Parts: sequence; structure tokens; C-alpha cells
Amino acid sequence: MAKERRQYTDEEKATALAALAANGGNVKKTALEIGVPRKTLERWANGGVHPAVAQAGHEKRLPLADVYEDIAYQCLGGLTQDKISKANAVELVKTAAIATDKMQLLRDKPTTIQRHDLSKMSDDELKNELDRLRERRAAIAGRIGGGPPSRNGAAGTSVA
Repeated sequence: MAKERRQYTDEEKATALAALAANGGNVKKTALEIGVPRKTLERWANGGVHPAVAQAGHEKRLPLADVYEDIAYQCLGGLTQDKISKANAVELVKTAAIATDKMQLLRDKPTTIQRHDLSKMSDDELKNELDRLRERRAAIAGRIGGGPPSRNGAAGTSVA
């Protein structure tokens, strides 16, 4: 007897495409994680879905990136001196790093460290870059202690 083919809703297809983006386009990994056959996911990724479904998948990326951002802040915010002295602090940092990587992928931002040739920058450009990095470091330090930022950029509270 032939195996009955699974039918997927447009919502499931869109979610799968967003998950694929979160995994950097790794079809095999995504298929295993979400329980969709690899060939099926490949077909969807290569345009085998209605354009509205592909658009819905793209639109799901930013809210999913927000979820990963919240996870990263929860992990880093959960680092206490007690946890740092235990092995599970390492797991929190790993989880935060993975969540941050997925967040960046979903927002179409680089996931690798960008190197800049500082020798070609003027003194004013170097000063501005240093000021920008100091502000960024202070904002990140504030968020880690106070939970994830609200969607308007201010520090918020952690999601339980």
C-alpha cells in the first residue's frame, strides 16, 4: 500500500522557510529540526511555493529574529556569579551565541566579525568610530543587566 503524502498548509510552509533562513539556508539541518522531508523543503526553497507563501516566510523572519534576540538576552541576563562558577554558564553563553547568530541571519546581517582597515580612516573618522563603539558597548552592557531591549530600542524586561 502506498504511503499517504503529507499536505502542508501555507502557514507551515512559510514557517519552514523562515526556519531555513534562521539556519543559514542549511536544508538538511532545518528539515531534521522541523520534521519536513529534505526534498520537500528544497523544493519550497527553490520557488516551489506560491509567491504569497514565500513572502509570508520572509515576513516571519523579523518576528522570529526578535524571539532569538529575547533568548540571547535571557541567557546572558541569567548569568549570575553562582552560574559562572558552574558548567551551565557555558551552556547559557553557547545558547546566547547561537540565538544571536540566528537573529543576525534572519535580519540579513553578517554573522562573522567584520574587519576594518583603520589605516585608511582620518582622525575624525577614527574618533567617530571609537565613540560609536563605546556607545554600543554601554548599550549592550545595560541590556544584559536589564533584559532585552523593547522593540523601540529602550531596555525592557526579560520574557519568562
